[in-house]
Amino acid sequence: MNFRDILVVLATAPVAVASLAQTPPAQPQTPPAQPQAAPAQPPGPGAATASAAPAMPAVPPRNCVQPVYPGKTATSAKVKEFNDTNKAYGDCIRTYVDSVRILANNAIQSGNDAVTEYNKFTEEVKKQIDADK
Repeated sequence: MNFRDILVVLATAPVAVASLAQTPPAQPQTPPAQPQAAPAQPPGPGAATASAAPAMPAVPPRNCVQPVYPGKTATSAKVKEFNDTNKAYGDCIRTYVDSVRILANNAIQSGNDAVTEYNKFTEEVKKQIDADK
């Protein structure tokens, strides 16, 4: 492998990583459910509660290790090692992007479910108000 081959690998790696953000995950996985704290005291009937939004979980940091470029005077063994570690780095980034995408999609779905619940509740209250008239 020569210097030109290494440059081709380095030039195409950012394009491959950029395209990762646009590919759907191979297997959807559900992250573990976050335990929620129960209220200290349930509100009484008819009491209006205005609770603060729950603290959102942090997005986990990337733990992928970037390979060290061996330079143009590197031996074939060093170049092969670099190419192998560069491939592992790309695979690690792909896995990270997929897991963060799953986390984001689950958060969006939870938000949509909350809106649906609120709208349903509001409709029920409207029906009760109309029935009381």
